[in-house]
Amino acid sequence: MRKNRTKSGKIMTVALAATFAVSLLAGCNGAGPESTEKNKGTTEISTEATTEKTEAQATEAASTEAKTETQTTEAASSEEDAGATEKGTSTAELQEEAVSALPGTYPIDMIFSSGAGGWSTTLTLSQDGSFTGAFSDSEMGERDENEYPNGTVYVCNFSGQFKDIKKVNDYTYSMTLDSVKVAEDEEKIEDGIRYKAGEPSGMDSGTEIYFYTPDAPVSELPEAFLSWWQESADGSATLDCYAIYNKSADSGFFEYAK
Repeated sequence: MRKNRTKSGKIMTVALAATFAVSLLAGCNGAGPESTEKNKGTTEISTEATTEKTEAQATEAASTEAKTETQTTEAASSEEDAGATEKGTSTAELQEEAVSALPGTYPIDMIFSSGAGGWSTTLTLSQDGSFTGAFSDSEMGERDENEYPNGTVYVCNFSGQFKDIKKVNDYTYSMTLDSVKVAEDEEKIEDGIRYKAGEPSGMDSGTEIYFYTPDAPVSELPEAFLSWWQESADGSATLDCYAIYNKSADSGFFEYAK
């Protein structure tokens, strides 16, 4: 009888243990979905934060790139401006040095002419910037068979002064036209030619004028000025003569030997 009770107790113990195990397993299974949802929420928050951080970094990178491009453009623009200044056509940004006289041996005789037609303006320049000049233009078509069959010549004798002479670089000086005085020549007829008063072509105005020395590099001089140079076809690397570029009047005077 005692043996049977012992056996029944063991069976009951095993049954209780099994019931506890089932309850424990059910509890674990019940916690699973809640834990999964919690982990899922954490993952979503983490992913969202990472995305926002990545977008912020991309925006910052784009801003940095745009700033770099702007700086590069400004640097390139500054280099272009510097290159244009070195051409000798603008003095606004150059450090100029005021001087009292022009370099060279004086007087210097210069001429302004296209090489075509019968017109020219000659200029005799002094070291202090003063000058005298003469303009002449032959018009053979303007004639009268009886009074002046040999045509008409327009003439103008003048004198003047350059001022505000400044050294721009080793071969360029800037200056302005202070004054021009035109002689009053009367109209007359001589040897079948009618002489009439003309204008000081090439020196009738001048707020921006440049004086170049013979060692001026041709490659650094304005094309508008060189278009008046009669010796440009010789292929010289330097100007090889004294010259004046009146940018205001679009004229070029070049030294010549009388």
